[in-house]
Amino acid sequence: MAYHIALLVHLLAFATASGTAALVHFAEHRRNHGATVGEVLQWHGLMGKTARVFPFALLVLILSGGYMVSAGGMWSWSFAWVRAALTGAVLIGICGGMIGGRARKDAAKLVEAARANASSHIIPPLDRVVDALAWCNTATAIAVASIMTIKPGLTGCVAFLVAGYVVGLSIGLKPAKRAAAVSMESAA
Repeated sequence: MAYHIALLVHLLAFATASGTAALVHFAEHRRNHGATVGEVLQWHGLMGKTARVFPFALLVLILSGGYMVSAGGMWSWSFAWVRAALTGAVLIGICGGMIGGRARKDAAKLVEAARANASSHIIPPLDRVVDALAWCNTATAIAVASIMTIKPGLTGCVAFLVAGYVVGLSIGLKPAKRAAAVSMESAA
């Protein structure tokens, strides 16, 4: 019974992290296409507030997964897929810390620009590494879920994790295109 409760908690934490990632990526898209400093700052703020869920979800995933490996009787810490899942979780946590620090610097630039003129269409350049790492984390989480489902050997586990990072980087490093500012004269 306790194993099944831990599994439920594990799945709920994964669902929470997945939903949060969807909202963060939506806000990221809106931020990258914002027309004014104020609009970009608003979406950037939503990203930051929403992302606060990730450390807690990650901790619950690690603790519930660790419990299931230790108490379940059928799994072992020596299995490649167990170690790969834990490695993926650690990588996600490290990237999350890097994202937080870099995103706070972007927020400071945006706040400064908004104080000068929130309706300005001159947006300070934002750190593209934040987007790339966020997508790396999402793709790595999908890779970890795949590893836990398929339970491949060491080579398969490494392939999934590497593929997750490569896919995440390719999505996250795509150039953001700002929406063209529409003047009041052309809208009339």
